[in-house]
Amino acid sequence: MEFVVPPSDSSVFFPISVRFTAASTFSNLKVITILSLKGGPSPKFAQRTILSMESYQVA
Repeated sequence: MEFVVPPSDSSVFFPISVRFTAASTFSNLKVITILSLKGGPSPKFAQRTILSMESYQVA
């Protein structure tokens, strides 16, 4: 995002708080299988990947 404003006191604009999420991560790390501690076949599992920030601030 970009915008232009007339000269002003920068404290009017900062700090800026930003929130974002992404459907993938930088590493593409994935769980292929899991093992049961009791032995036997691998249990069924589901995996969901999300990248999120608790807080991001531009000062």
